[in-house]
Amino acid sequence: MFPTLCISVLAMLAPERAASYSQAMDLAKRTNRSVLVFVHGSDWCIHGERMKENVWDTFEGANQIIFVDVDVLESEHEVNTARNEGFDIKQVETYPSILAFDSAGIRLGVRAGATLPKGTSEANKVLESFARLVSQRMTLQMFAASAKASGDMAKETQVLHLMLAQDLSILESDLVRLKEIDPEDPTGKRRRAEFQPFHPFVARATKDGQEGRGEQAITRLQTMLDEGVYTSEQQAWIHNAMGSVYRYWEGHDIEAEKQFLHAASVAPSSVPGIAGARLAEKLYPKSRTQ
Repeated sequence: MFPTLCISVLAMLAPERAASYSQAMDLAKRTNRSVLVFVHGSDWCIHGERMKENVWDTFEGANQIIFVDVDVLESEHEVNTARNEGFDIKQVETYPSILAFDSAGIRLGVRAGATLPKGTSEANKVLESFARLVSQRMTLQMFAASAKASGDMAKETQVLHLMLAQDLSILESDLVRLKEIDPEDPTGKRRRAEFQPFHPFVARATKDGQEGRGEQAITRLQTMLDEGVYTSEQQAWIHNAMGSVYRYWEGHDIEAEKQFLHAASVAPSSVPGIAGARLAEKLYPKSRTQ
């Protein structure tokens, strides 16, 4: 349906490299391109410098993408202050990192730590894949805009679903638009993408249990499970949230333990699955010995 061959060929062309972050973002805005930012620390992170020299500086496989590096020094210099101007280092948790931004400066994704291997060959493959995804995202955004302008909601929905399938962040505005044109969401793709980060999700359930809204919270969470559209890991978070509600709902310890164990059984090797197993063992040890 879509010119995927065209996307793949374009993605192989060389990137343009900017002299500073602000220059890169200005150029991206004026030319409707995306930006990849390599964040490193030249005076303290040796691994980052090796990656910059062997991977970042020699990479030639990206199209419609502007490359720029941000050098976060322990001893700040004027040249780096100018080079890094406008970049929020709070966005970086691990060094080195590669961040992607669209032409409006909205972050599309990040590769760092476990998703950015140290080996040159492996890091090259990650960068190539990341750049290709970002380039495809820009193309898909153009397809979506074209479909919206022509009133073809079926095509627009399909394009937005393709964007959801990418290993990149999805814009809130795209989720809002998808809800407008595909409110029933028969595939469940939008609901899976809208699933909240687990911290606020579980925190809301915990607060409901603490403040006497246990029944309403359980009904809401059970409805989510009954929809049958969430991934195993997301289901495990829902079970953990239900366990947190029951935990603070007087007289519901049995139900709480059951929900934590459900989380462990649904996705045993995932973070929520492991968390559920540990919570059940820690909070309800007596039931294990009876």
